[in-house]
Amino acid sequence: MQIGQKTFKGIHYVTLSPGGGWNPLEFSWEKPHPANRSAYLWHAGLWMACKESREVMQKCWFGHPCGEYDQKEVDEQVNAGLRKLFYGGRKGPRVIWNGRREDEGLFSPWLMAASLDDMFCIKPSRWSTLDEFKLACWRNNTDYAVEFDPYWTSELLGLEKYRPTHSSSPTLILAIKIFCGIATMNPRLPPVIHIMDRYSGWKKVSLESPPVFHDCEHEYILIDPSDPLASNRLACQAPVLRFLDQVDRLLKSKLTHERKSSHFAFGESKVLPEGLSVRKLVRVMVRRDKEMVLEAP
Repeated sequence: MQIGQKTFKGIHYVTLSPGGGWNPLEFSWEKPHPANRSAYLWHAGLWMACKESREVMQKCWFGHPCGEYDQKEVDEQVNAGLRKLFYGGRKGPRVIWNGRREDEGLFSPWLMAASLDDMFCIKPSRWSTLDEFKLACWRNNTDYAVEFDPYWTSELLGLEKYRPTHSSSPTLILAIKIFCGIATMNPRLPPVIHIMDRYSGWKKVSLESPPVFHDCEHEYILIDPSDPLASNRLACQAPVLRFLDQVDRLLKSKLTHERKSSHFAFGESKVLPEGLSVRKLVRVMVRRDKEMVLEAP
């Protein structure tokens, strides 16, 4: 992808760190299907985002793609420039990727190749906490997502009360923690969490063009599952809707209590005659190529 020459909203797959930041998932340019499907893989800005962006930036900064014979010299020039830009001429960590991850412990999120319009999809560990997520939201004012797994519905189906277990999906556990946190309207949390759904179909009911997000495999658009008049809508039998229905069955009363008892919520935000549905707390990101074309009457 020539990301240095086109503008779009990217999707990045990251893990939370205890200090409130994130780290990119592991990746390898050699693997045909890497675990990290980020729109572009980053470490020190566009320069080392990925092989393709490296070539684009070389052409942009030096007027031509640099050959292998002068690559070391180019690296030194770029490294010095980045150090001066971000550290004011003071000595800072080497920010050029050398393939051996010598500076893995010096990863700096503020040098990442991303914009505040991009989406960060969290791949949590089993021990990821809501406090880590709050800290990440406080330190990095951007949009966050979790990736939907249809198996979540099976995990919740048949339960009379939700209790996370050692066999529960870490992402599902964190997602439900986030639902409950967002219900309180805590200003340290975003108003909604995005759910990336690679499985559900959707229908376009107007000519309005929604924002488009990309990872390295697919394009995604946003849908509000709580809005019956939305210009784009999920298919009636969409797997993610079945999951949200299960969350409401188990947790709607808890979400409603969290909102009504929260000292962050005021006025009409506490007026919930039908309770607080999880659909109000999420936005679903669906694959653009999953559009279901409506048949002409």
